[in-house]
Amino acid sequence: MSGYLNEFSGVDDFQKWLVKQRKDAFGIEDEQPVKNSGSSSEIIKSLQGNSISPVSGRIDLSSSPVDKKKAMESILASLKKVGITNPYVQAGVLGVCHKEGGFNIKGGEMSYKNTPVSRIREVFGKRVKGLSDSEIDTLKKNDEKFWDRVYGVDDPTGMGKRLGNTSPGDGLKYRGRGYNGITFKTAYQKYTDLLKKMNPPTNVDLVANPDILEKDLQVAADVAALYFLEVLNNPIIKRKYKNKDHNDFKDLKTATEAVSNANAGPGNNVYAGIIGDGTRKAIAFAQNLDLGNLSTTS
Repeated sequence: MSGYLNEFSGVDDFQKWLVKQRKDAFGIEDEQPVKNSGSSSEIIKSLQGNSISPVSGRIDLSSSPVDKKKAMESILASLKKVGITNPYVQAGVLGVCHKEGGFNIKGGEMSYKNTPVSRIREVFGKRVKGLSDSEIDTLKKNDEKFWDRVYGVDDPTGMGKRLGNTSPGDGLKYRGRGYNGITFKTAYQKYTDLLKKMNPPTNVDLVANPDILEKDLQVAADVAALYFLEVLNNPIIKRKYKNKDHNDFKDLKTATEAVSNANAGPGNNVYAGIIGDGTRKAIAFAQNLDLGNLSTTS
């Protein structure tokens, strides 16, 4: 997720990624289309009434929903803070954050208790290979054991340990959170360190308190901005999109594709499978934003 788990695009959404992927297990309603009213502030306002229906055993978005206007404003403020000023890139980031979860950071990556075994195999591949259907059915009922198997100490691929999840319970503790699904202990430590280097610095400990990414809009926004700042300058992204830096984009479609590619992991095909679904949704959302006013919205 978010470059750390390349087979995921992220949570298309606590909507499309989670919905389209696990259609049989959940019932998330599609959001209403966003109409271009000619003003980014009006477009942001129009999003506040849209919500994602709660999913039994998976996502509870019915209580304490995130204010989407505030979420978008916090992301824009963070992008400016780290020097991402290109309006095409700003719109692309908003598009990707929108398709990741409708700007809702509550709850993080949730339980797979109600997900069919076939879908778990599709999503986690080698990490559940070797387990029988009945073993997966039993495993998914225990969140801590499940996450340790796919993200932690019991991951047969060794990826969990390589990315810092070395103790029992780390898989659950450092599962995907924030606007673009930051995952694994090494990532939580990395962004703890980077937040302290921002101007002004943010002194939080995401390793000790990972739930901050679900509770603090500005911290979640800062982490997303830092992530995109880094990955848009990745040599793979720069070669692929011919951008000199994170502000060197001349059109919305290319910028949003690059942001989507950065979120999925630079080596991924931006239009393949789940990632492609997310990319198209991100572009559609970004196209409805008023780019002329976007950079001044705060």
